[in-house]
Amino acid sequence: MSREHGSVGVRRLHAVLKNARNIAIVLLIAAAVWGLPGGGNFADVFLAIISTIFVAGIVWVLGRAYRDHRDSIALLGTQHRALLYGSVAAIVVATAALESRRLDGALILVWFAVVGGAVFGLYRVWLHHRAYGY
Repeated sequence: MSREHGSVGVRRLHAVLKNARNIAIVLLIAAAVWGLPGGGNFADVFLAIISTIFVAGIVWVLGRAYRDHRDSIALLGTQHRALLYGSVAAIVVATAALESRRLDGALILVWFAVVGGAVFGLYRVWLHHRAYGY
């Protein structure tokens, strides 16, 4: 019994050391990017690649969700379908505006109003969908 307990401790220690090694590698890479000349350019390229992969993943998930539920979307009716598409478009445009420029003062309030209105539109479409059971 003590042998089994000891092997669990060894496995746990191995996992902790593996995680510590991975954290040390990430910190070493971060120090190199920070300290080496041209590291900022590498960081910008790396961030652009990661952002592109993230956006592609979101687009893939949304496309998959559309394909899985296109019959339900078609049954919504013209007004609710337009509200759904308009809300999604407003969120996409608001996100692009947030990435492309600094929003200060009143512009950030407008941004929150647009996103809030789009979320409310999505909520209204969801309520309609649940009420009529498409």
